This record gives sequence, structure tokens and C-alpha cells, in this order.
Amino acid sequence: MLHNENALRFSQTCNDLDNNMPKGRGRCFDFGQWYGCRADCPVFSEGKCKVEDAEAMYLIIKNDNDLSEEDIEQIKKLYPNIDEFQSL
Repeated sequence: MLHNENALRFSQTCNDLDNNMPKGRGRCFDFGQWYGCRADCPVFSEGKCKVEDAEAMYLIIKNDNDLSEEDIEQIKKLYPNIDEFQSL
């Protein structure tokens, strides 16, 4: 599945250089601050996303043309309790 580690490193570095950003933010905050919620977020692709808005994330995944059928199946396995993902 897509896993954009380079984007995460970039966002962490930029946020670390900004003295106005809180320290100890976490990977979800850093990635989302620059790129928003996406299927290639490392936190999401590891199955560690809290998915606060399942309907919105479902639409993001559904409209992501870079995801293969295998990626979709992986998402279903990582998040079996999220009904919206099971209907992908």
C-alpha cells in the first residue's frame, strides 16, 4: 500500500524548524498539517489512524485513483470495524 515516508520526513522537518509549532506533535499531526488526511499517510497505512471522520476518509479513499484493489483490501483488513471501508 502507498506509504509516503518522504512526505512525513519533510513535514516533520519543516514543523521542527518552526518555533511556533508544539514539540512532540506526533506523526499524524505533522503529515496532516502539510498534506491533510490521505490514504498514503504513514499513520493510516500502518493501521494506526484514529479515523475521526470515517465518511470523509471513505470518500478520500474511494476517489484516490492511485490505490489498487490490493490496497483497498489491505485497508479493509487494517480497519475491519469501520463499516464505511468495508463497502469500498
